[in-house]
Amino acid sequence: MSFSGFELKHQLTMLPPQPMPVRHVWRSAAFAAGLAVVLIILAAVTWQGRFTYDFEPADLTRYEFELPEKPSIAVLPFDNLSGDPSKDYLGEGLTENIIAVLASTPDLFVIARNSVFTYKGKPTKVQQIAEELGVRYVMEGSIQVQDDRMRVVAQLVDALDGKHLWAEQYDYALNDIFKLQDDLTEKILEEVEVKLTLGEQARRWRAEMRDVASTIDEFRTFVEGRSSYLQWSLEGHRKAERLYRDLYDRHPDTVSSNRLMSWLHVQKFMMQLTKTPAETLSTARHFADKAVDLSGDDQSSETHNLVGLLDLFELKHESAMEHAERAVALSPNGASAHTLAGFIKNMSGQVDEAVELMRLAIRLEPIYPITVAIDLGYALIKLERYGEAQAIFKEIATSNSSGPARGRVLAYLAVIAVFENDIGAASEYVSDLKKAVPNANLQLISKFHYTEVDRAFIERMLNALRRAGLH
Repeated sequence: MSFSGFELKHQLTMLPPQPMPVRHVWRSAAFAAGLAVVLIILAAVTWQGRFTYDFEPADLTRYEFELPEKPSIAVLPFDNLSGDPSKDYLGEGLTENIIAVLASTPDLFVIARNSVFTYKGKPTKVQQIAEELGVRYVMEGSIQVQDDRMRVVAQLVDALDGKHLWAEQYDYALNDIFKLQDDLTEKILEEVEVKLTLGEQARRWRAEMRDVASTIDEFRTFVEGRSSYLQWSLEGHRKAERLYRDLYDRHPDTVSSNRLMSWLHVQKFMMQLTKTPAETLSTARHFADKAVDLSGDDQSSETHNLVGLLDLFELKHESAMEHAERAVALSPNGASAHTLAGFIKNMSGQVDEAVELMRLAIRLEPIYPITVAIDLGYALIKLERYGEAQAIFKEIATSNSSGPARGRVLAYLAVIAVFENDIGAASEYVSDLKKAVPNANLQLISKFHYTEVDRAFIERMLNALRRAGLH
């Protein structure tokens, strides 16, 4: 196992109040209960009757199933408001398409088609559906056809809050019904991801990936590959490798396909899944350089993020920071750009700036991986703000974090304890560390921190861990 700073475990959290400590954060149940989401396809006057903006909330004590830890959704059959039953197939086809694509992402719990279609044409209340199916979120909508045009309106509501959360109306020509369904489904998935799982970065990723995901099948491949990649596990990496390779083989000369392949090799390098790390890093650089060449002068924040990280791995700190700053300038409201810039700045010795960047990243993206907080806490240790760092790490340590993420937290808690002359507590943290990461040792930790400019601090940290009993 590696002490990777980017093992995205999908321990996603609600934004804590500034400054940290982080309350209720990394518990997946709190995440599922704290996020609201949505979609309504709203056809002006026709919404009178069945759809309402607010309603009586569902009663958890009446739920027939326990709520899943993941955000849970039931997509109801879209109503045909055209007055022509022969048009029912349009709403049914759209509903089935949405369910199929939402179900392809492992970050959601989606009720199957047969269950939701039992409510077709029935004036059932949203809270009753939520209670019977055991979900928090319910999506419902309508279609209306006139001549060669179709209007689709949809909403997604939070059954526990009793609130209508998000709505949109779409108007399309009916000359290509399959393209229409795919386009609508893609937009709806993007909105659900933004609200329930990945936050605003889902929208940015989708915008940048259109050159490799131009069809619904390719889009599904991209979504599935991205979800697998973000698991930061051996199984997830292998699946992402297969799916990203498929997209690359279809589109070998696009910016996005080369960038995906580069990120894939970056992950392989960081997770130590290769016996030839230098060669793996070289391959990642090859794909990144190709993406840069294909971009020309129109390089995105994502490309600068990638090149900046590769420069950091090659100990080109000045260049890495230049790319990080460029990424932030191109994406001033992008959490991922701020997160990576904070990481690069921290490793490159600009720790105060790193803390500000990471705090802003958390402010911009209330749904963020646990490692953002870990990297923030580590930077606070270097600034000798031990109380703030300790509060972050203790909250994570009592959550359901595991593996390398938990190992890093326990190591840093041991370091803080030694710095505060509490050797007994430090020894206990090291004992827990060895249980969480059996192969943890000073060499492994030093290897993870090899990109850091401040070698004096690294030696001080390693000496602290040595005093605590790690060798």
